[in-house]
Amino acid sequence: MNHSTSELKVKARSLLQGQFLLPVAGFFFIQAAAILVLNIYRQFFWGVPGTAWMIIFYVGLLIILLLVSLLNAGYTRMLMNLSRNRPYSLSDILSTCAQDGDRLLIITILEALAVFACFVPSIVFSVVNELVGGFLFLNLIALLLEMAGLVAAGILYLSFSLAIFLCMDYPDKKPVELLKLSSQMMQSQKGRLFYLLASLLGLYLLSALSCFIGLLWVAPYTEVTLILFYRDLNHEDLDVNSQGQETAGQY
Repeated sequence: MNHSTSELKVKARSLLQGQFLLPVAGFFFIQAAAILVLNIYRQFFWGVPGTAWMIIFYVGLLIILLLVSLLNAGYTRMLMNLSRNRPYSLSDILSTCAQDGDRLLIITILEALAVFACFVPSIVFSVVNELVGGFLFLNLIALLLEMAGLVAAGILYLSFSLAIFLCMDYPDKKPVELLKLSSQMMQSQKGRLFYLLASLLGLYLLSALSCFIGLLWVAPYTEVTLILFYRDLNHEDLDVNSQGQETAGQY
């Protein structure tokens, strides 16, 4: 754990140099598939009245988003193989869904529920506030609760941020164990990860100026940088380029 944020970025750029084709193709495939499916799905329900249909729409939308999260996890596996100088291909995206789909889905659902729980107090208080007439001081309390929920959700996100990476490296561990392990590894490391993410924000702003075409480069670069952050915490030697490098397994 001796690599600074700038060093991780340099190593990420070095890894991707001359190897951008598959990472870009993988990202484009996932985003294009997600946009196409979501647009077709939305058109199917367009203008259909009734509360029941609305519930069905949102349930289906949730299922689609969960499936997209599986593809994103497969993309992560592909880039993890790249970062460890192992053979990698677009087939990694689909093979991950088949191998670890159940654990990845449970991790995603548990993370979403944990984040939602952070906002339950503010949601309940806002509903009560509306029922009693919406007094100003109650609105201020509701705002404070929302801000507290946002902070708590951010902390949880940082704490659980390694769970997907760990799922790839520890096939025998259960989802709850992986979330706990991620939280353990991220103790005293949340500020470091927050700084890393903040330092990448400018690239996303620049990509917006290019109508998000720049995301084809920024997204793989960001993901590889985060993978190197995880590997650094996992006590791996990021300078080793041997085939089939194993994780240190310190945790």
